[in-house]
Amino acid sequence: MTNIICTIQSSMMWSRALVFILISLLGLASSKAAEDVANLRGSDEALARHEPVDDTIWWEQGRMLRPDTVCPYPDSTNLSPVRSGQYGSSTGDCFYMYWDPTKCNMKSKCPLYVYVDGTISGDFDDRDTVFMKEMAARGYVAVTADYDDASMGYIDGCQGFERKSQKIFDDSTVGSVLHQLCQDDNNAFGHRNDVPVDCNKGVAVNGYSQGSHVTALAGNFSPLVTAGLYWGNGNRGKLCAMKYPACSMCGSMDVPCMNSNQIELPKEKRRYINGDKDSYFGACENWFGRNNRNNVIDQLQAISGMTCPYSQNNCFSPNPNQAGYYVAIGETHDFMDVTPGSFFMNIYNPWGLPQTFDWLAEEAYIRQSEEKMRSYDASSTGMSAPTSAVAQPPTSAPTVKQSIWQRLKWW
Repeated sequence: MTNIICTIQSSMMWSRALVFILISLLGLASSKAAEDVANLRGSDEALARHEPVDDTIWWEQGRMLRPDTVCPYPDSTNLSPVRSGQYGSSTGDCFYMYWDPTKCNMKSKCPLYVYVDGTISGDFDDRDTVFMKEMAARGYVAVTADYDDASMGYIDGCQGFERKSQKIFDDSTVGSVLHQLCQDDNNAFGHRNDVPVDCNKGVAVNGYSQGSHVTALAGNFSPLVTAGLYWGNGNRGKLCAMKYPACSMCGSMDVPCMNSNQIELPKEKRRYINGDKDSYFGACENWFGRNNRNNVIDQLQAISGMTCPYSQNNCFSPNPNQAGYYVAIGETHDFMDVTPGSFFMNIYNPWGLPQTFDWLAEEAYIRQSEEKMRSYDASSTGMSAPTSAVAQPPTSAPTVKQSIWQRLKWW
C-alpha cells in the first residue's frame, strides 16, 4: 500500500511540473498572439483612414510588404516545374504552385486545389509533393500553402485558426493566396498571366490537423471555395503527455468554430476522415481511452453535421454528393502514409487517397453550365458575380474572446 501511495504522489508531482511548464509556455504564446492582434488592428485603422495604397503593396500585421519579396523555390527534384509566392510576413507565409502543362495552360485554365499541412510539418515535403501531383493529374492547379505552424498555434484556438485562414483564403484581402491567384486582374503579384488557373471552375481545399482547421474555415472567407477534404479535424482537442491508450496528463481545448453550424461551406460539400485511435480528437476524451471509437464519432458528427449509428464506420449524406465522414479503423491522428503500396494509397480503400481525391476533384469542379447558372443566380439576386465577390468575415456566432485560463482545461 505504501508503494502505491508513493507512486501516486510521484505521478502527481510530475503532473504538476508538466502543467507548470506548459502554462509558462502558454503565457509566452498568449503575449505573442496579443501583439499580432494589436498589429493587425493597427493596419485596419490605417486602411479605415482611406490612406492611399499602391496596388503593388499590401498590409499584413502592421507592415507593408512588396510582392517582389519571393519565397524560395523548393527542391526541384521533388516537384518540377514548380512556382512559388509569398502572401504574408509571418514565419513560413509562402505558397507553392504546380500543374500538368498537358492539362492546364493559359488557353485551357484549370480549377484550383489548395492544401494546408499540419503542425511543424515543414515548408514543403514529399507528402505535399504527392498530394500536388495527384490533384494536378486530376486537372487542377495544385497549391501548398505554408504558414506559422508551430504547435502553440492551437493555444489561440478559433481566433488563431480564423486569422490564418483569412490570410490564405480571403480573396477580398489584397495579397492573400486566393486574391493573388483568383482576383489579381492587374497582375500586381505576377501570377495571373502565368498560372493557368480559373477559380470560377472551382476551388478545392484540403488540410491535415492544424491545417485541417485552417482550411475548414476557408469557405467563411471566400465564396469561391466549392468543396473540402479534412484529415484529423475535431471540435475538442487533447494534448496528452501519454497518448492513446494511456491517455494521461492531458490538456483539452474546445474548438467551437469547427462545429458544422459555424462552417459556411455546405455540409454536402465536406468530407472528414479521422482515425479511431486519434489521441488528439476523441480517442483520449476519457481516461485510458475508454469508448475511444464512439468519442471520435461524436466529434465527427459535430463537425460534419451528419448523424449515423455508432456501429457504422462511415456516414454519408443521402444525396449523390457522398459527403460526410469516415472512421479509419486502427489508425491514429496521422494516417496519410504516401509510401507506394500503403493502405492509404490503395485504390480500394474507401478513405484512402485515390478515392477521396476523386471525390474532391469531382465535387469541387464547376462545369460550364453550372458556372453560367451561378453567375445568373448572383446577378438576378442583386449580388456580385463570383469574380468580384467581396468575402466578409463569418457572420455566424462570433468567437468569444476568452483568457488562456478559460480556453485550457486539464485533467
